[in-house]
Amino acid sequence: MRNAARTLIAAVIAGAAAIAAGRDGLAQPACDCTHLSVLQAELRNAQRLRAAFLGHMTTLRGMGAETARAELQRFAGNEARRGLEAVPGAGAQSEVDYVPYGEGVDPDRFGPNTPERNAQLCAMRESSAAELNRAIAGAACAGIGEALRAHERHHVAMCGRIGYRSYLGMHGADRAQEEAEAYGAQIAVLRRAIATALENATVRIETEMTVTFGFPPNPMYRSIAVTDRGNVRAGRAAMDGETIRLDGDGELLTDGTIQGNCRFSDAMPTRQPVRGTIETDGLTVQLSLATERRRRGLGMVCSVPGAARGISAQAPAPGNLPEDIALPLRDGAEADLASAYAIAARMTAGSGVQMSGEGKIRLRIECPMR
Repeated sequence: MRNAARTLIAAVIAGAAAIAAGRDGLAQPACDCTHLSVLQAELRNAQRLRAAFLGHMTTLRGMGAETARAELQRFAGNEARRGLEAVPGAGAQSEVDYVPYGEGVDPDRFGPNTPERNAQLCAMRESSAAELNRAIAGAACAGIGEALRAHERHHVAMCGRIGYRSYLGMHGADRAQEEAEAYGAQIAVLRRAIATALENATVRIETEMTVTFGFPPNPMYRSIAVTDRGNVRAGRAAMDGETIRLDGDGELLTDGTIQGNCRFSDAMPTRQPVRGTIETDGLTVQLSLATERRRRGLGMVCSVPGAARGISAQAPAPGNLPEDIALPLRDGAEADLASAYAIAARMTAGSGVQMSGEGKIRLRIECPMR
């Protein structure tokens, strides 16, 4: 009996040490923006698995407890895995089966229903903990390993909270919900790793937009073209639920040309502060730019041959800065803004002014030198 107790204690200690490992003995490089595609693949897979288990709960709820547990095990190895993508870096293991120590213990030897005994029975079995360690060691960066630990910690904590006997007897639908919650914990850590990677990178919003106005025949001007070039560098990343937000400041340069008998009275290019916002769930982003003051038309001075000179006029206001542009979260992702100008052109067509525009907004994520 004394030897059996020593074996049990040794197994519990080994399992607890294994689930906590990874920070020292199995240290992986910190996640940076070179790991972004791997982190995103892990995130998409975890999201799909969470949705799969949540979606199967209704089916399981209509079954008896034993049948539901068997069906959940079958589902987890089959339909739940459909649509999962290969994670960049072949051989990386993204999932581990939680096997509690109690699974190898005779029910007659479960002992008293105490927190201490439940902690022993709920601890990861040594072989399961070793599997977790192998997955962590094969992870591309430390954030992925921490996400795997968070998933398994959720199982261990749930088991300890309700007690091993109750955990063992859980209905399959409740087990599916617990599995979805464990993937939720994994997803949260992956998003934090993505936020840290972005914060340690140089993240910028670049935009270039040109709007051209063609006018009916008149002695002052035939056409006016205005070009905006914006560049914003985003700063510290903040998290609010599932959203990562980066704000930044930059500069908007406005320049233009006039075909006709007018010139801009403002010094060109004009400069003004511009603020940018990036919001992302780790996979896609919403970009927006805004100036601190309302955009106005550009001043002009015109000299009409054979008529008055020094006539003051105002060129049409430049195009609006882009708001709520959706892009994938990756370096170089860009959106064409021509369609937005096409809508504005149709609105001005009735006035006799011909308007056309083109432009792009681009996300840049530049990784620091290692």
